[in-house]
Amino acid sequence: MWTLVVAFCVLLLLTGVCAGFLLHGQGPTLTETSSGAAAVVVVLTVSALLGTLYLARYAIRSLLAPIQRLRVAVTRFQDGEPVVADGQDGAREVRELAGVVNELMRHTTQLAGDQEDTLRLHRLALEVVQGIRDSTSVRQAADVVCTVLGPVTGGDQLAICLTAGSGEPGYLARWHAPGLVAPPAELPPYVCGAAEELWRRSTHLALADTRVQSAEHEQWFTPVQDEAAARALLVVPIGFNERALGTISLSGSSPRRWGHSEIAVFHHVAAFLAQKIVEVEHREQQARYVMGLERLKRQRDDFLATVSHELRTPLTSISGYLEVLMDDEDDQVSDAHLRTLVIIERNTDRLRGLIEDLLAVSAIQNGRLLLQSQTVAVADLLGYAVEELGSMAQEKQVRLRAEAGPGDAELILGDRVHLQRAVVNIVGNALKFSRPGDVVNVSHAVDRQTGEIVISCADNGMGIPEGDLNHVTTHFFRASNATNHAVPGTGLGLPMVEAIVQAHRGALTIESTEGRGTTVTLRFPHTRAAVLASAGSSMDGRGRVP
Repeated sequence: MWTLVVAFCVLLLLTGVCAGFLLHGQGPTLTETSSGAAAVVVVLTVSALLGTLYLARYAIRSLLAPIQRLRVAVTRFQDGEPVVADGQDGAREVRELAGVVNELMRHTTQLAGDQEDTLRLHRLALEVVQGIRDSTSVRQAADVVCTVLGPVTGGDQLAICLTAGSGEPGYLARWHAPGLVAPPAELPPYVCGAAEELWRRSTHLALADTRVQSAEHEQWFTPVQDEAAARALLVVPIGFNERALGTISLSGSSPRRWGHSEIAVFHHVAAFLAQKIVEVEHREQQARYVMGLERLKRQRDDFLATVSHELRTPLTSISGYLEVLMDDEDDQVSDAHLRTLVIIERNTDRLRGLIEDLLAVSAIQNGRLLLQSQTVAVADLLGYAVEELGSMAQEKQVRLRAEAGPGDAELILGDRVHLQRAVVNIVGNALKFSRPGDVVNVSHAVDRQTGEIVISCADNGMGIPEGDLNHVTTHFFRASNATNHAVPGTGLGLPMVEAIVQAHRGALTIESTEGRGTTVTLRFPHTRAAVLASAGSSMDGRGRVP
């Protein structure tokens, strides 16, 4: 193209030179010469015009037309048509431009295809992750992965394996393309080693062709290459923390390039599979732990029932003989022996009370506590506690006082025996942790704001450490100062009291300061409110605690 332009310019230059020379020539033949020069100029001018027309036609054919076709091709490509610009005709520069445009359109098409594949894989990954989350077992989650990803990944086989890190090695789930022979049931030997190595290195294995050696793989890769039957292989490890749990492997019978989007999706799925594996392991471990606790609980209940039965029988005999001996009408028992019998009787009663507490706690924990509903006078409960514990107060040299509130005839709807046990327990604790000369006050009143009946027991004994206060209603828990001072007890009293009070729709509160004393308060609904609550409750006629 540029050669023709240069030739045309030279032709114009020669025309001008010739014309000037002829027009400015000298001699007798000037007129003739001028006529000849004019003719030459005309010829040259016509030639120049013809050359210009030819160049214009050539420019249109070599430049404008190819550029127009190139513009049309680009426009069609923008509209989504798969076209290729014509780069065979036209000037060299136009052909080169067409080649560049074709390359740009090819790259753009490839990028658009990659983006579409990425979005498609992303949607599939979301579907797989949701399926993993909804699965109830690891095998079900693995089946979801193979079912969704297997047919759309372009591979021949997709397998999810568990290695020795999470149990017996083996396949969790597998998929293979239709028409292919099912793969062997045995796990390839290289899988366990590959899972460990890949998880340790935080990477994956993507082989476009297993028959091509690669310098980037070390000795651990040799078994993979020797034992893998596929040509293309992608292996992504499944792991959690320091544990290699297994692998996800996709293979093909012919070489292929593994895209970054494919690898990223498999890493994403592997992470959620690892979470599911650990979640199921924790759930199974928790189930085994719960089953163990339930078994221990049954054994404990059976033990308590057996021990209580075995102890109550001889205690009944001991109590009977004590009663016979102490009813000495003939004065055959000396005073010293009588005092011994009194000590035996007191310890027998204490042991019987301990057995009753054990049975009550067992019944409460098993939901078998029965309440015989009746109206119980609050004053009678306090009187019963003072009578039962009067001798204990005398032995410890502690003043035990019962104070009645303004409503001396207040009533509680509940089980008399269990209410007596609760009140005796809190008063007994107050006496147990008091020192000689201390005072224990037990009183009852009506809360004018809530209408509740309040039974309170206050002492100025050793108190409860602040750090132990929130745990005193836990079974078998004992305050640290009680343990340090070797105060006898089982840690069952206050938990039993709380259960009894809650069974009567009441509440237990404890206020204490170490070294200054403790106040235990029992709150019960008033008789009228208790009757209404009992009538609207789901308890059976015997008052079984729900």
